Amino acid sequence: LEQLVHASKILSEESRDDMMTDEEGTDRKRQKKQKRMDLIRNIVFMGMGEPLNNYRNVLAACRAMIDRRLWNLAHNRVTVSTVGVASRMRDLTRDLPKINIALSLHAPNQQMREKI
Repeated sequence: LEQLVHASKILSEESRDDMMTDEEGTDRKRQKKQKRMDLIRNIVFMGMGEPLNNYRNVLAACRAMIDRRLWNLAHNRVTVSTVGVASRMRDLTRDLPKINIALSLHAPNQQMREKI
């Protein structure tokens, strides 16, 4: 919930900035946008279905996030969480070797979770 509130605040500030039309407003808008982007430290792909089953789009998003002209995040600040799609895990480590991979282990009950 905290992340949703934070994201909502960032987006509402961006909407207000979009209403500025004069040249000074444009410079201010650019500076504010950069400041908001600097607040983003880590990105984790998880909780939205299996990211590696949408490999091309996740790969493109990761590349955008580490692109110096766009998000400029360090490679080790981007993580893809997976249940273990082995072939795509190999592809990701080949295509973006510095991106983190988190393996999610699931079990239907606490006893099995403790064994994992």
